[in-house]
Amino acid sequence: LLEEPGSIEAPFGGSAEFKCLTQTDPSLRSSLVVSWKRNGQPLMPESNKIQTRESGTVLTISNLNTEDSGEITCHVKTAIDSLNSKAATLLILRPTKIVEQSSGVKEV
Repeated sequence: LLEEPGSIEAPFGGSAEFKCLTQTDPSLRSSLVVSWKRNGQPLMPESNKIQTRESGTVLTISNLNTEDSGEITCHVKTAIDSLNSKAATLLILRPTKIVEQSSGVKEV
């Protein structure tokens, strides 16, 4: 692999992009298949959420929420061999919110 996916911290509701760039013999290019997994489960393209481009070597996950966090890996397969990338971590940063607020009124 020329470039493996890197770990990303992304905001809740934002998007994250991962790259898995390969170098292979030109005769094997037509059999090259790149697939992606999150926490070991296949990531399937889904409109407005999960997209791949450039023959699957670039993965974009949009509208991020806490379920999207985890370990992202790419799997590269040709007619004669296959390999997995190192895992990249996707961490979703949740917005700060007030969970408890004092009314400011104190009873005496």
